[in-house]
Amino acid sequence: MGRSSPFGDGNRKRIGEHFGTVEALLALGTLCARRRLRPVPGAEVRPRPETTLGTGPLPMLAHLRAPG
Repeated sequence: MGRSSPFGDGNRKRIGEHFGTVEALLALGTLCARRRLRPVPGAEVRPRPETTLGTGPLPMLAHLRAPG
């Protein structure tokens, strides 16, 4: 399978690459600050060897964090 590069490569990288990365990190940080992520009960985690070791899709549930 081919590799996806949403912002292009080399000298022609898109100007929004840095903005997109920062925006994604801020969104993830906000989600993690307000929610606690837990795996769906019964979800199986299987290592998937590729260029780097990954798990593939992992269904998660987002629960509100307790105040305090």
